[in-house]
Amino acid sequence: MKKFLLILAALTLFAAPAHAQSAGKKIFINNIDLAAYFIADVELKCVTVKFDSKGNIYIIAPGYSFEAAGGTKDPKATEDDAADKANRFYLVSFPKPNKVDTGYDVDLHVNGKFAKRIFGGNEQEVIEITEHFQKGKNEVSFLSVRRKGFTPAKGVTGTVRYAIARGYEAKGTYVIKDLVWEITRSTTDTKPNFVDKQTIEVQTR
Repeated sequence: MKKFLLILAALTLFAAPAHAQSAGKKIFINNIDLAAYFIADVELKCVTVKFDSKGNIYIIAPGYSFEAAGGTKDPKATEDDAADKANRFYLVSFPKPNKVDTGYDVDLHVNGKFAKRIFGGNEQEVIEITEHFQKGKNEVSFLSVRRKGFTPAKGVTGTVRYAIARGYEAKGTYVIKDLVWEITRSTTDTKPNFVDKQTIEVQTR
């Protein structure tokens, strides 16, 4: 399975002096204080940046996991732990560029029942859908319906990928381990609707 944006990233933090943060303001990534670390050659995509009343910076990076270099954790054990915990299912959207509106509202159905809807033009969404799955085979479908009268913005083209993903939540961060199935809608699509179907087997619940 090809790994995409929200896959658990094995990013390493390299120790450096506390002057990495200046003027007494702190920088946090996923609630980790970076005062003692320096990050190099790392690009974070689809993150949210917030500033508190003291000017501290909070970077919320869904799907990224960080740990200091020189740790004592066994990488294999860490990977196995993540696999064991990755027993939740999520509906994830990947708009490119951000907030692109393809004109399609997409409904997810699981075993013939409506589960969730993602409206076109929204930012990236991660929605837990575990409750809609049962042990064994599950019939899953995406119904994409183009809104009446929709006209793509001039000069703007883009796509939105919709995926069923498997992962878990840790300290308020979604860690996506696998993309089980995905579809793509584009501003260049012309059909009024699409129906995409797939069977997903769940081993344990």
